[in-house]
Amino acid sequence: WFADRCSPLTSFPEDSMSWFSVTSSDHLSELQALWTAKVAKDPTALRTAPQPMRDQKAVVLAAVSKDGRALRHASEALQNDKEIVLAAIRSCPDAMVCASRALREDPDFAIAAVQCNSDVLAYLSDSLRNSRRVVHAAVMQNGCALRHASAAITDDPVICLIAVQGNGSALRHSSTSVRENPDVVLAAVRQDGMQLKYASPALRKLPEMALAALSQNPEAIRGIDPELWSDWAFVKEALKIDPNCVKYAKKACPDLWEDINFVMDVVKQDRSLLEYVSDVFQQDLDVLSSVQLNGARTHSFEKDVELVGEAMHTNENTGIAADRRTVSAPAFSGIGQWKKALQLTRPLPTNPNKFVMNKLFSVGTYWSQMVNGEGVKV
Repeated sequence: WFADRCSPLTSFPEDSMSWFSVTSSDHLSELQALWTAKVAKDPTALRTAPQPMRDQKAVVLAAVSKDGRALRHASEALQNDKEIVLAAIRSCPDAMVCASRALREDPDFAIAAVQCNSDVLAYLSDSLRNSRRVVHAAVMQNGCALRHASAAITDDPVICLIAVQGNGSALRHSSTSVRENPDVVLAAVRQDGMQLKYASPALRKLPEMALAALSQNPEAIRGIDPELWSDWAFVKEALKIDPNCVKYAKKACPDLWEDINFVMDVVKQDRSLLEYVSDVFQQDLDVLSSVQLNGARTHSFEKDVELVGEAMHTNENTGIAADRRTVSAPAFSGIGQWKKALQLTRPLPTNPNKFVMNKLFSVGTYWSQMVNGEGVKV
C-alpha cells in the first residue's frame, strides 16, 4: 500500500497542486522517512528526489553525511545551512564550493570549517587563505594545511612554527626565508627528523640541528651536511645516538678515522666500534688500553692479552682469556709493548681466576720464545 501511494506522488511536477495537497497530509513524514533511508544508502539518489524532499533537512543531512558532494543537489536554503555544510565537508572538503556564497565568504564560518577539515582551506577564497586567523585554525588542526595558505602566510614564521610543531613535514610548504629560521627548522626536525633535507644549507651545517634530526629518526643521516662528519665532537655525539652511523661517518670523512686520538676517544666511548677502526689501530696497545672492560665476555677481546689484567681487576671471575694468536700481532713486535701489557696485571688480585692466570702464563712463555730469547716474568 505504501509503495502504491508513494510511487505516483514522486512523479508529480514540482509545482503541482496535487503534491502540496499531499505534503500537507500525514504522508509527508512517511515520504521523508522513505527518502531519508534511500539517500542514506545511495547519496546520489538525492539528485532525483522531488524538490520538497531536497528541502528537507533530515533527508539532505543523511545524504551529505554519506557523501558530501550530494550538497550540490540540496536546496539553496540548505546550502546555506551551517550544520548541513559542515556535515558535507567533513567527508568531502571540496563540497565547500557547493555552499552558499554567504557561507564561503564568512570568516567565522571558514574557521569552523577548517577546524572540521583542514583541507577545506584549499577551497576558500584568496582573501580567507590570506587570513592569519583562518590559516592558524587550519594548521592547528593539521600542520600540512599550510600548503593551501597564501604565499604571504607561508612566509610568516609564527604560523609556520605552529604548523611544524603539529606536523614536521609542513616545513616543505614554508617559504625559503622561513627555512632559514633556526627555531622553525629545529621544531620541525624534532617532530620529523627527515625534514632536515628541507632546511637551508646553512642550518644543515649546524651540529645541534643535525643531532636533533638524527635523534628523532636515524634515517635523517642522509640529510646531514657531509662537512659535519669531519667534526670530531659531532661524530662522537652522533655515534652516541646511533652507533650504526659509523659506516656512513667513515665513508664521509675517512681522514678523521686515521687520527689515533680520535679513534681512542671513540672506542673508549663505545668499545663495539673497535671493529670499525683500521687493523693498525686494532693492534695498537694505546688504543686497546683505552677500552674500559666491565668483565663481560665479548668476542672482540678474547685475543687481547693486554686487557686480561684490567678484566681481572674488574672481575676476578671473568672468563676473558688470551690466546697465542695475540702475540703474533704487530702490537707485540717489541719487549716494551709486552711489558706494557703485563703492567695492567700488577698488582695481581689476591685470588685470581686460575684459568685466566694459566692462559696468561702460557702466552707469556710462548711469547718469550718469539723475541730473540728475551723472557718476561709473569
